[in-house]
Amino acid sequence: MKYSESLPSPRFAAVVKCYWSIESDDIAHVPQPVLPDGCTEIVFNLADRFERLHFDGGVEIQPRVLVAGQMRKGISIQPTGKVHLFGVRFLPAGAFGFLGSPMSELTDRIENAINIFGRSIDSMLDRLAEATSFQVKINAFEDLLDCYGDRVFSRSPELGYALDVISEDDPPIAQVANRLGWSERRLERTFKERVGLSPKTFSRINRFQRLLRLLESDTSVDLAAAAIDCGYYDQPHMNRDFASFAHTSPKAFLDASHRISELFVVGE
Repeated sequence: MKYSESLPSPRFAAVVKCYWSIESDDIAHVPQPVLPDGCTEIVFNLADRFERLHFDGGVEIQPRVLVAGQMRKGISIQPTGKVHLFGVRFLPAGAFGFLGSPMSELTDRIENAINIFGRSIDSMLDRLAEATSFQVKINAFEDLLDCYGDRVFSRSPELGYALDVISEDDPPIAQVANRLGWSERRLERTFKERVGLSPKTFSRINRFQRLLRLLESDTSVDLAAAAIDCGYYDQPHMNRDFASFAHTSPKAFLDASHRISELFVVGE
């Protein structure tokens, strides 16, 4: 399996977190978890389709180009053949200006990009399919971003500060609002509009991702110690939060094979 990841050009560093690509001709056709990470993504499928496996046993073929909004629960996907994906991972509030609608409308949804952009997205899919390298794909997508002009850069400095503080220090949400001189209600309203999550849920996902990075980098880690290191009150608190997002326990997650999802945590 070939995994590539790259930062955006400086012009889009305030909007896009990274670009990524996965290519494989022989990946096992087994379920792979996709877990909440606090970001909205656009994913272009340049090879065989993926299936989404619903917990009620249903199977849903995924669109060629999809927009994945903020997730509050993990989902399960499965390749059906060759894999060639190109993805754009936006910063937590980075997709708001590009998509041009409240991010809460996409929360817990995977939307066919045609429903958002119309058939114009097909021409981008064609350009990516013809691209001769990962960098050429990046250039093609940034050409698309350029077409949207300054709308892409719609930002709230106060929200940016709140996102940074929560990501780095994980303080009480009331404290974050107080630092801004905002009410908690205003902070929550702004988060839901521009991020797609409440501040509390974003904080929980950020802590969950911190734990995932630790588990993937050290599979022998002591789970009780990991809970404290990642900001949980104790191991039971960690286990409850983990089960809420991943539908399993940290130990069961470590014991399972999840080749695709682990690439997004630590890279290859």
